[in-house]
Amino acid sequence: RVAAIHLPSSREEKQSRAQDVLPPVSLATIAALTTGPISLACAEAASAAAVPASVAAALKVLPPACFFFLQVSGLKTVAQIKKDKTTGNLSALPFLSLATNCIVWSLYGGLLSDPTVFFPNFTGALFGLYYSKVFLQYSPTSIVPQVLTCGAIVAGCAGMAATLPVAEAAPYIGYTGCTLAVILMASPLATMATVIKDKSTAAMPFVTSLATFFNASAWFSYGYLVAGDPIIWGPNAMGLGAAVVQLSLFAKYGIHSPKKAE
Repeated sequence: RVAAIHLPSSREEKQSRAQDVLPPVSLATIAALTTGPISLACAEAASAAAVPASVAAALKVLPPACFFFLQVSGLKTVAQIKKDKTTGNLSALPFLSLATNCIVWSLYGGLLSDPTVFFPNFTGALFGLYYSKVFLQYSPTSIVPQVLTCGAIVAGCAGMAATLPVAEAAPYIGYTGCTLAVILMASPLATMATVIKDKSTAAMPFVTSLATFFNASAWFSYGYLVAGDPIIWGPNAMGLGAAVVQLSLFAKYGIHSPKKAE
């Protein structure tokens, strides 16, 4: 007697190879790129690096705190804008990207019913909308095209959230948030040409650049040392690099207050 031997079909071989090469990635892992807090589900799903428990515990608390610092960092700049009644040479991108980024991640957190993603980004959206409103009110030049672009991004994500099943909408919204998170951290560089030309950092808010540095550092450390997830630390490494460039400009040219538009 010859024992029957099961030969896997070509479809089974492809599935087996795919499982070996592409490990499953949860939706929570996609959410991890946001500059806001990361849910515990992502931390538990990722392979953690061997770090002391006290360090790991601190790195789970520090990133959300740094993100809140980033949110409120615009208050001083906005107060100066209202006092001067002009935005001077400042760029609207940091404020608009904060609002857009946080609205998109609020939608994502709402889809997954994850309060650790939703609530911090909801507060960030409120700050971003307030900053953008003040900027729009006192800007000597029109920023309507930028506002419309941000509105289109939000409308697109909201439309997907309202019409598609969660399993289909969440990845698209999550990856959109990933892109926006990088733009948010690099947004102060929008005025880098002006800074170099004028040899003055008046067009680049120092507090926002400093907050970006701490925020990106915290999330990079968490993603690399605790979560062991390149989806987290990779983009934040780019944000950290952008923040270092910003701070190097302050080191070279000094810290200056925004100039009034002539």
